[in-house]
Amino acid sequence: PAPLAVATSPAANAPAVPAVAPAAPSSAAPSAVPLAPAAATDEAQAALLEEAYEACRYITEQYAKTFYMGTKFFSPEKQRAVCAVYAWCRRTDDIVDKPRKDMSSLRTELADWRRRTQGIWEGKSYDMIDLALVDTVQNYPSLSIEPFEDMIKARRRRAPPPRRRRR
Repeated sequence: PAPLAVATSPAANAPAVPAVAPAAPSSAAPSAVPLAPAAATDEAQAALLEEAYEACRYITEQYAKTFYMGTKFFSPEKQRAVCAVYAWCRRTDDIVDKPRKDMSSLRTELADWRRRTQGIWEGKSYDMIDLALVDTVQNYPSLSIEPFEDMIKARRRRAPPPRRRRR
């Protein structure tokens, strides 16, 4: 498989902390770059990927304790993949649930999140949690983007319609 890539954005330089909310996308379209220099060892890439999956595992364990216990019945590979998907879902919910002064910003944030999710299916990650999902998508090619886009659409319906300007 092709080497994993991470997009250049402010979030790419953020520490690998299991933060749940996604980083704000930059106004310019991020470009993908290799995760590690060409001379990097397979061990370095494996360690980075392990750190990414550990962040997803931590999110799942902290925010969905019963669900997390259920994942213990899966093989380690499937448990990692399920935790990566759960972390994406948790972040999607947090976009909608976060306090905000102006609800109209929700539509913009969800549109940005949709573009970011499409990038994941193109092999781009913008932070460590995205990286785990990129790897999951590559390891499970039958995993469709459709349910992810459906979840974003469902959350978008909760957003108020854009205001019309009075003339």
